[in-house]
Amino acid sequence: VVMRNSTDIPPPSQWPHRPVLLCTNTPTTLHNSNIPQPTPPLEALPLGIPFEFQTDQFIGKALIRLRNHSDNPSGDAVYFHGKKRIFQAVVQGKFKYSVPVSDVLTGHEFVRPLVNLPARLLLQSVNSLLTRLAPGILVDMFSNQPSALAILAASSQTVNVSKEGEEPDMELPEIPEDTSIMFRNDIGENTLSSKKRKWYFANPESARRHMYDTESVHTFDFYDSFFDAS
Repeated sequence: VVMRNSTDIPPPSQWPHRPVLLCTNTPTTLHNSNIPQPTPPLEALPLGIPFEFQTDQFIGKALIRLRNHSDNPSGDAVYFHGKKRIFQAVVQGKFKYSVPVSDVLTGHEFVRPLVNLPARLLLQSVNSLLTRLAPGILVDMFSNQPSALAILAASSQTVNVSKEGEEPDMELPEIPEDTSIMFRNDIGENTLSSKKRKWYFANPESARRHMYDTESVHTFDFYDSFFDAS
């Protein structure tokens, strides 16, 4: 995680989705180019429209939707219609090398210590409860660079693993769940429901037994009704 200065980002008057600015943080190459994104200034990324990116481990595209902030209002209107959701993030692509499912995490990372926290004993008790309920959660509230991380396959609302060319359209209102390629009879089932998959991969020991391969196209869909970036 890289700490930003005010000079690293364009002035708010130039933000296309003001009061929101979507941009990269950790080193990422955008638009499937071999030229890293220039810094400063950081480039504003589109909302509601997929964009290509790659890292040392993954190459693909991402789609970020925020209710009432979009470069694709008609598409977002279809997606959000009848839903309470206000945020969606979809990542689709291929891993450059095989990675254990337990090693791919999602969450929040901070570059400064958190302030005005509740009593340490209270937070430690909450953290202990969370790790008992979901052993794959990693919470560090007291370090100089706090974080809250969880196994991606246990946190995504939908996971779809498909043969290349058969992957779902990431702009669909509902992406189908399909993890049959990941299991291949390892646990006596061709695939799992979203609920069972979350429960199964929440255990690091279970997640460690499975790999993200380099041939399949992986789609991860995350959404909620609480995160309002504006």
